Amino acid sequence: MWDLTGKKVKGIYLGVEVTGIVEATYVNYGTAVTHHVILDNDYLNGNVARLKGEVVFIDSNDVEVLC
Repeated sequence: MWDLTGKKVKGIYLGVEVTGIVEATYVNYGTAVTHHVILDNDYLNGNVARLKGEVVFIDSNDVEVLC
């Protein structure tokens, strides 16, 4: 199943593991799939900061469904 909309997931965003709820799933150029994930927690990797509740884009190869 490629559409994870509404599912809780963990994934890798800019090299750091994050968790959240998938807001939307999109098919990009051909067969590439991207999930738009609403973050459960704040994110900081030294250069980039995202607050809890912000949406990040994660490739389907970097996502695992939690429940």
